Amino acid sequence: MNKVTGKVRAFVQLLLTGVLLLAPFPAIPVADPILAALQGCWQGKAIKTPRGTLSYPICFELQQDNSLYGVANLDVSRHHWHFSNQEDNTQLRFLSTFAGNDTPIYLSASHTATDHIIFEADNSRYLKVRILQQEEGTYRFTIEVKGKEHVIIVLTQEER
Repeated sequence: MNKVTGKVRAFVQLLLTGVLLLAPFPAIPVADPILAALQGCWQGKAIKTPRGTLSYPICFELQQDNSLYGVANLDVSRHHWHFSNQEDNTQLRFLSTFAGNDTPIYLSASHTATDHIIFEADNSRYLKVRILQQEEGTYRFTIEVKGKEHVIIVLTQEER
């Protein structure tokens, strides 16, 4: 290698290194593609609740720590959904402020497939959350308490 080739190679390496260091890398949300596709705003409807059918609008946003967070502002409460990766496992922190509650429930992914993911609390007999991607742009969240369907939410992606 001659002097000119060596200088060109060094310059190109320096240039590429500078470009790579300056270029922003896209943030990657929680690893599960089902959850990653939740980013954005949804027209939701809670089709089964203890209080009857409710509108369930929610927007999920990627946070700086690459977690995914969404809040549904309902007439009776606020539902906070926070998905994150902890030790190679997808976690869900869910908080419903119904009746003044301020204690979140922590669930871990117990089963994942191409079209659904199941989260369970430590006592899986008590609480499960199933998230099913029914088709592109439609999700079904089923919350089971003590093995019985407690709440069913259907989300349809808002038009962009």
